[in-house]
Amino acid sequence: PAENCEIFRIRKGKDFSLLSFYSRDRQRQSRVNLSERYHVYECGRGYAGRYDTLDVSYTASTMQLFALFKEKQIPPAVQVRSRLFAGEDLIFDMSSVPAGRTLLFRVYDPSGKEKPAASRSVNTGKETNCRFRMPFNAMEGLWTFQCTDMASGLHTEKKITIEKRK
Repeated sequence: PAENCEIFRIRKGKDFSLLSFYSRDRQRQSRVNLSERYHVYECGRGYAGRYDTLDVSYTASTMQLFALFKEKQIPPAVQVRSRLFAGEDLIFDMSSVPAGRTLLFRVYDPSGKEKPAASRSVNTGKETNCRFRMPFNAMEGLWTFQCTDMASGLHTEKKITIEKRK
């Protein structure tokens, strides 16, 4: 029956392979023998280790997603200015991030509250910059921008001071 099935899928990225696993059976355990030793990242979560076999458990979720890289990855190296006035554009330079990665930018105001409507998802194969228009009525203070490479789960935080024009 369909409830007992397990689905396994491989997608190839520019410099990595994406392995997805699905099973409704939360008791199921699976082992996959990899073709060589890879640096394994749990997508959206981070580094799992270097392995030539992958053990998959569905106890936490019915869907498991992993990225395999030959080289150990670093957090996304994005560049941005550290100060700007409300109403100006904040532009992240993503040119040093490998092409074909999906980056998720999450935005937090000075009180630490996430601003989901301001979040952005960007494909570095199509864009080398990510632009945020800071509203004229933006809260003054230190804003946090978290940039996560969704394949590796590694992230970088940038702190930006927003000021009002006097």
